[in-house]
Amino acid sequence: MNRRYVKAAQQENSSTSLEVNAAKLTVLATALTTLADAVATFAALLALEEAASAESSAPQQTESIQKQLTAMQKQLDFLTSEAAKRR
Repeated sequence: MNRRYVKAAQQENSSTSLEVNAAKLTVLATALTTLADAVATFAALLALEEAASAESSAPQQTESIQKQLTAMQKQLDFLTSEAAKRR
């Protein structure tokens, strides 16, 4: 009878140990999920800042491109008139 009691106690301890390990793994998984959520939030904030920065610099880029196109058009006009003179 003593052996049966020892086996029952060992099985109960084993079951309790498994429950404790499962609970520890659950806590670890929750912590990792929370960390992953924090990283994802940080990445979203960076993307938002980048989008806002790109949006605010778009008019400046458009103006710069427009100036370059105007200068190129003047050069083309000049070269066209020079080519026409030589014919």
